[in-house]
Amino acid sequence: GVGLSLRRDRLTAEVVAGALERVLTQERFRAAARRLRDQFAALGGVPRAADLLEELALRYNPRPQPAGSNAGSGEPMPTCRICGSQAQHRTFSMREMMIGLRDEFRYFQCADCGCLQIVAVPADLARYYGEGYYSFNSDPRQQPAELMRTLAVQFLQTYFGQNRFTADSAILDVGCGAGGLLYGLREAGYTRLAGIDAYLPADICYPNGLTIQRRTLAELDDARQWDLIMFNHSFEHMDDQEEVLRLAASRLTSDGVCLLRMPTVSSYAWRTYGVHWVGVDAPRHLYIHSLESITLLAERAGLVLVETRYDSF
Repeated sequence: GVGLSLRRDRLTAEVVAGALERVLTQERFRAAARRLRDQFAALGGVPRAADLLEELALRYNPRPQPAGSNAGSGEPMPTCRICGSQAQHRTFSMREMMIGLRDEFRYFQCADCGCLQIVAVPADLARYYGEGYYSFNSDPRQQPAELMRTLAVQFLQTYFGQNRFTADSAILDVGCGAGGLLYGLREAGYTRLAGIDAYLPADICYPNGLTIQRRTLAELDDARQWDLIMFNHSFEHMDDQEEVLRLAASRLTSDGVCLLRMPTVSSYAWRTYGVHWVGVDAPRHLYIHSLESITLLAERAGLVLVETRYDSF
């Protein structure tokens, strides 16, 4: 990165030591290092710069494809449903692991935008949720009310600051499961709330007045404009990505915010664990975006990506 190249077939301890000495002592290399430091800072730090470099390296010098690749198989290469690319994508074989069915699914990572996506959405996708699915199987009423209130308010303050949203703000949580976050906000005095989830067994009506409906965003008949629309680890479960974001954008107030929390392939976890990463969660996670692909998708939907925050747990 500072202008000194070494041949792999001639690497020895002495060669590397000599190269390091030149880089650390000669002014032309020191100046190049300072420029590189400033460029890293402009990109968002060394980890983000490393992500960009790896994405570029894989694009122009891809790794050998793993077993299950389309290369040489005679099968047509899938078209990226985010950017439309028909390049030579890397393909992967993933198994359902959380429920334990171990069914196998094919995914590919777009060679251009980097989005990891399932090749074909299962016709029986609802089978991989069921009543025992974790986000449906937690009743917020079984938790201490004060704890639920505190955690919910802290959530909003963590992402948006102390005063961005108030008890009068209209907040919609899409794909919210049993609605634990909204339940805590309702207990804290927020009244303009709604939650929806397409895979709920049935609507949920809580005694505190909160209702969680079994429906998609397209099916929502509430005509309100929302100050905040949240997708807390739900967007990656949705098939028509651009249409969902367009709908969300159309339902926001003029200064409204859309929050997307989801796994990303622009991460240490994907680079390190690959198909064994729990964030893949086949086949429920239909799309796992890169920073490049979600930026592209948001812009096409009429939104602007204003902040990226890594909050992995």
